[in-house]
Formats: sequence, C-alpha cells, structure tokens
Amino acid sequence: MRRSKQRGSGRCELFSGAVLAKCVLITLLGCQGGEVGSRNRVAELEAGYFYRTSEMMTPRYEHQAVTLDDGTAFIVSGTDERCFSSIDSCELFDQRILVEPEPASKSGGWIDTDFEGEDLRLEGGGRVFHTVTRATEGNVIVIGGAPDGVLGEAYPHPELYSRHTRKFQVLSATLGAPRFHHTAVAVTEGEIYLFGGQVSMKATIVDPQYPPNDPRFIREINTFPSTNSIEIYDASLPSDDGKGDFTPLKGGDKAVVKLPGNYGRGLHATVRLAGSDNILGNAGDVYLCVAGIQTLSPINAPVMKLRRTQQGQSQLQRTIDVYDGAAKTCFIAPGTFLEAPCAHGVNADNLGWHSNRTYDGYLGQSNTFLISGGSDDSLPTTGRYLSEGFAATFSGLGPGGGISLLGLSPPNTTVGDIAAALNLTTDFADVDVRYGKYFASETAADTGVINRVHTNTVKVLRRVYTDYGQQSLGMLFTGAGGFFYVVMGAQIEVYDGSPVAAGEYFDPNFSVINGLFNPQSTPYDLMTLRKYWHIKNGVALPSPNSPGVHPNPSGIDGSWLITDGYVPGDGFEGYQPLSDTLNDDDRIVRFMERGRAWHTVSPLPGMDGVMDNEDDRMLFAGGGDSVLTYGGMPVVPSAVIYVPPATR
Repeated sequence: MRRSKQRGSGRCELFSGAVLAKCVLITLLGCQGGEVGSRNRVAELEAGYFYRTSEMMTPRYEHQAVTLDDGTAFIVSGTDERCFSSIDSCELFDQRILVEPEPASKSGGWIDTDFEGEDLRLEGGGRVFHTVTRATEGNVIVIGGAPDGVLGEAYPHPELYSRHTRKFQVLSATLGAPRFHHTAVAVTEGEIYLFGGQVSMKATIVDPQYPPNDPRFIREINTFPSTNSIEIYDASLPSDDGKGDFTPLKGGDKAVVKLPGNYGRGLHATVRLAGSDNILGNAGDVYLCVAGIQTLSPINAPVMKLRRTQQGQSQLQRTIDVYDGAAKTCFIAPGTFLEAPCAHGVNADNLGWHSNRTYDGYLGQSNTFLISGGSDDSLPTTGRYLSEGFAATFSGLGPGGGISLLGLSPPNTTVGDIAAALNLTTDFADVDVRYGKYFASETAADTGVINRVHTNTVKVLRRVYTDYGQQSLGMLFTGAGGFFYVVMGAQIEVYDGSPVAAGEYFDPNFSVINGLFNPQSTPYDLMTLRKYWHIKNGVALPSPNSPGVHPNPSGIDGSWLITDGYVPGDGFEGYQPLSDTLNDDDRIVRFMERGRAWHTVSPLPGMDGVMDNEDDRMLFAGGGDSVLTYGGMPVVPSAVIYVPPATR
C-alpha cells in the first residue's frame, strides 16, 4: 500500500497523545438538561483535513453512537477486549470544550460524568450488539444487546438516557424476544420498530458420541438463532414506570406481523423508503430489511454471538424483506435478489433522504437506496466490493402498493454498452467494466476496488455546482474500517492503509461515467444516462414531474468520491481515484493519522453550531486496530474529526 508520501502531504493538526487531562468548559453547561446557556461556536479548523480530538476517557469499539439535539455525540457502551466483555461507561463528545494542556487543534473534549459528577454508566451493565435510538424529549433509548459476544444472554430490558440528568434508567418495558444484531428504526417520536436480530435459546440435544447411560448423552445448550420477530417500543403504552413498553407489531386484522420465513434475519440493515406518494416520513412508508444472515435452525444455530463464527450454522440472505407501513404487512420483495449478499456492518441508505427529487426535478429520489459495505460469513473473510442500488416503483396494486425493486444497473451493462447505445466514443468501449454496481468506487493500483467493513455511513449535505446553479445535495459519507485483499494466495487484512484511512462521499447525482465519453459530459448530466435507460428498455422517457415506468425512475446513478480538497464542480476535479496514474503532487488525498475499524461515524455541527447543513463535520470515535481478531486493541488516537472541504 502506498502511504508514506501521501501521509506527509496531509495537514493533521496534532497534539501530544498523553493528554488525559482535566476538561474545562468554554460554554455554559450548568443548566439542567445540558442546554447551552450561551452557545459559542466551535473552533475554526481549516477545511479538508482530519484532526485529533482529546483522547476518549475509555477507548473502545463495537459501541453505538448518536448525535444529540445540542450537537454533542453520545457514545454508548462497547468493548475494549474483542467482545469477550463489555464496557458499561458512556461518553459525550463536545467540540466546545478545551482540554488542559490545550490541543493544538482546539477540536473538543470528552465528558464521562453526569451533572452531579458521578460516572456516566449504564445502570444494568455494559452491552455489545445493541442499538441506540433518539427517543422523546431528546432522550436516548438503548435496546437489546448482550453483556458479551460469547455466552451471555440478550438483555430483556432497555435503558433510557435522560438529557436532563445525564443518567440512565433501566425501564420496566420487556422485550417479547430479547435480541441482539437487530435493527431499530424511529418511526415517530414515540415509536421505534425493531426488526429481526438473534435471540438466546436453550436447546436439548442428544450427543451420539456418548452412550445412553452417560449424563452427557442428553444435555442442554445455549444457542443464538435468528428471529423473524418485529416489535414496537411505544412510549405511550402503559407500564410500571410510565416510560412505555414493547408490543408485537400487528396488522390491520390484529394478527402478529413477522418477517417472512421461519427464522427471519440478523446482522442486516434496514432502510426506510417513501411509498407510492414519493413523500418520505409518513404512514405510507415502506421498510426494507436487506442482507444479513439466517441461522439454519434453533438447535443448529451458533453457540456464540461473535461475528463470523457462524459459518456452517447460518447462511447469507440474498432476498429483501419489505414491511408496508400503510397496510401493515410484511413480504419478500418479488423477483429481487442481491448480487453479493453479505453481513457484518452492511449499510443501507435512502438516497433521497434530503429531497424526493433530483436536482433537476425528477420525482422519485426518495424511493431509491444504496447497499454498501460488509463482508461474507466465513473465516478468512471476503469484503464486499459491490455497492448495489435499487429503485422502487409502485403499480398501486397488491402489497406495498405493488412495489417493484429494480437495480440501478443491469448486471451485464458495461461502459461500452452505454457508449454504443448513445453513439458516443470512449477509450473504455472494449473494457468489460460494469457501470452502476460498482458506482465508480475508488480504486488503488495494487488492490483493486476498496471494500470497507466494520464502518458506517452518515448523511451529509454538500453545496455543489450544477447546470441549475449551486445546489444543496444530500450525500452519504463513510471512512476508515477494514479492507481485505489477496496477494500470492494469502489474504491481507488492512485497517491503516491510506485508501482505507481516507473518507468517501457517495454523491447520487455525480455520474463519473460522463467523464469517460468523448467529448465529456458534465458530472451532473443525468440526462445522458436517462437516455440510455430509455433506449435499453424501450420505454418512454418520463417527464420531470412523473416517475413514469422507467426502470431507473429517479435518474440516480452516482459515484463514490474520495476525500480530497475539492467539492465536485462543473468538471471532474472532484473525482480523485487512488491510483498511480496521477502523481502524488497532482492532488491531495486526505486521510486520518491512523485508521480504525469497528468504530462509529457521527455528524457534528460546524462553526455555526447548527446541525444538518453544509457546515457539518464528522466524528470518528473509537475503533480497534484489527478486523479479523474481533477488534484487536483500541486505536490511539481514539477519535478524530473530519472537516469537509468548503464550497469553492
């Protein structure tokens, strides 16, 4: 991996790693609830670089994170020893804190106490494989998980974090199926849906290697099969403590609704799409569970919870499960299969989370989603190279409004196919490179396409130039994680190489294929690809005000763009592949001082102190220094901030 010269070109503002010192607030945090009495802006940091924060109070990985209303990032539980045990402590990251001695970057510090000065800890013990979700009144609820990744049973009770006290409370609410490796989606302010996961189960087995009169001939074992259970946490339900309760998801006929199949799935991702009204965020939305594993039976299920110890006892899922929020029914998406099924940190994201239209007016963007990251279910493992995109169309008839999911690129489409159909010339006409599935993923000369595992994506806004003027476009951002490749018949595990330690944007509208044509089209020329779909499928090209029956109704194709000093403009300077075709001096690729895996990535407010705008930053918190050994040792520096490039 080529790193030395690039690492020298980065401008990481660093401070001594031995800074575990007293925190001094530079804002007023004295009022109950943590409200900032006089909001100071965060420190100004030069855009386009990674910066250390002060060290976490307890470095960790396999934790969960959420950004709170006040712009702080909340880190919950996790492990520091390969999931053989868990950490019950939690931490808040605040950019408005200075640390003595002050770090050169002034990039914030960590808080691990409540308002009374007591340690900020989960009341019922540490957790791994749990979910952390925003709840009512700006609070946070921690659901499921287990005390370790080995034999400990899943937690039946959630814990609620109060922003008014910075304390946790174990709730009386009880899961019908205590679970881990599940997904949680906040549907309304007071409702959270839990999809699938794995549960703890006791099974009686006969061991034929012992005679019938031997006590070991019949014995009881603990197993962790996947589940098809869907439960709702509803804050309005009556309970002993008045904090709500769990209830099974039920359909219009009051019958319990479950994921299709007997065993459901775990280690999956869940994405929320707009329904046939193309408007995201109402009762007509649909929820899709993608990828993950299914165990083969309760008895033959894994006997430990650690990731990638389930080969021979589980299988990867290629189907997509759909829950129709309007009809309250669940079914398998008809005729849709993943080309590369995977689990272990797979991400699924709605590409129209910011707008239900493309920047040039085509309806249906909120009905598209991207699947990225993850790996297979074996040891040694293979990371996922493909980023698969799907668009939903609705006939209005049948379950889910007659939903159909269509890949954003046919499996055998090549650059040459597109050029020939559009009568365009390209140097890549004879190269069998599929366009759409790989979404122009960044490549390194000696490794091929990067496959990232054990990292997550976050939603960010970027202001870019288009033919319609400057636009605020919704994108995805990811970085770090693990990376696998094979050389000389051996599998290599990388978490610290320069391609991995960099970040990447997925821009749904930046079509890098336009740069391969002669003459080039602009990066945001979506009509070129719409014309191809029209010719390929022999259907009418839809007007901007109608999604029509086009196989790619939103017009989205998109590209992964490596972190660099540019925002994509009216040329292709914003697309920087990691390859030896460019000299190091021709561009600057930004990457963190040290990579990490099993970490979290969280959005933070920028200098204006306001979330959800183009000024947002990203916090990489925690992480381990190995992928195959369940995390290895916690990474130092334990956390870094990425400040995205400003609009030119």
